[in-house]
Amino acid sequence: MSLKPAQLKASNQLSKTLQKYGLALLWGQIRSGKSRSFLHASQGYRTLVVTTRSAVSGVLSEAKAIGVEVDATTYQSIHKLDPNDYDLIVLDECHKYIAPSQPKPSSTWQKVVKFTRGKFCIFASGTPTAEGYGGL
Repeated sequence: MSLKPAQLKASNQLSKTLQKYGLALLWGQIRSGKSRSFLHASQGYRTLVVTTRSAVSGVLSEAKAIGVEVDATTYQSIHKLDPNDYDLIVLDECHKYIAPSQPKPSSTWQKVVKFTRGKFCIFASGTPTAEGYGGL
């Protein structure tokens, strides 16, 4: 299955940004093909996609459809894996976990930060801002 021109353009830009900065933000409207873009950009890396429970099977299906090998887990299960097994971590739906909590970041986010230290990272979201006033 091939990528649409916009998905391929996003994938190429992700690859360039990762190489230059070590991290990248992929924002796009819902159903715009963000998953295919970051999966395509992940070629050549040992990749872990961290996402919501309901999205794990969809990410793995998309990866298989475009011929990319990745692992996928949930934010709540990341601590069960070895970060040394991966070069690239994709934080899908990151807006749900990255927004600051009061008075301190959640234990889930603290585990994600520890896991991703020193890794290439892609932050992917259809909502790249805090959800609601409590996250501001």
